[in-house]
Amino acid sequence: VMGMQSHVGESWPGVSGYETALKKYLETGLDVHVTEFDVAAKSTNNAKKAYAEYFKMLKKYGKNYSGKNKITSVTIWGINNENSWISNNGTQYPLLFTKVGNEYYANDSFYAVIDAVK
Repeated sequence: VMGMQSHVGESWPGVSGYETALKKYLETGLDVHVTEFDVAAKSTNNAKKAYAEYFKMLKKYGKNYSGKNKITSVTIWGINNENSWISNNGTQYPLLFTKVGNEYYANDSFYAVIDAVK
């Protein structure tokens, strides 16, 4: 198994750039774990859109992929936007939950991931 540490942005490396790298990893003959996945996004809407696009692409290489090797796991790097290492004092929206007080709420990115992998 090979891990792909995956701190991505709205446009870098872009879904097609990431997919190109992913295919190269799969061509090594190893399964891939997508690790530390988060998206640096400047708005909640941009984060939602990026998560949807990335996870639609990742799903293609999951358990139903016809190739010999597959993505066998995806790990999101953190829980909530407010405690993320890339939140930049609340100007970035990289994760799937929002913390308000002591409560955590699934945000639009969470639902974008769920919809993308159905």
